[in-house]
Amino acid sequence: MPFIDGSCGVSVNMTKAGLNLLSGLAFVAHNAVWVGIPQESSAREGPVTNAQLLYIHENGSPVHNIPPRPVMQIGLSKPENTSRIREYLNEGIKMALLGNTSGAENAYHKAGIIGENAVKSVFGSGELAADAPATVARKGSSAPLIDTGSLRSAITHVIRKR
Repeated sequence: MPFIDGSCGVSVNMTKAGLNLLSGLAFVAHNAVWVGIPQESSAREGPVTNAQLLYIHENGSPVHNIPPRPVMQIGLSKPENTSRIREYLNEGIKMALLGNTSGAENAYHKAGIIGENAVKSVFGSGELAADAPATVARKGSSAPLIDTGSLRSAITHVIRKR
């Protein structure tokens, strides 16, 4: 077993547990859960991708008279959602530090699914700016951001290397 003498009076004796800790730290340092629409899977008919459309709706477009409808911000900032997401991320970190990176990845996926569902639940809700009367007449519904459902269906999560 290698022995590493630290310059600040700290020494590390490399055991199997130490190697697990190092791989766990690497997992935590280099992986993150992202919720939204990955650019590579955001295709839709027309000149604008789902990722671009989500950005436009999230921030609004004064040029096109579109008010901000921050579905991502609203869904992910609700305390009940942030609490559950944090719970699974903490579980993932603990598992990673114990050397169980597959368990950590599973916990990260659970956090991502909660994030997805949190965002999707905001579509069509009263938490968003109402559609203009002409938009309601065109689509036959007053549910904001719900027309074909393709934008909401495109919301997903990924675990990516940082």
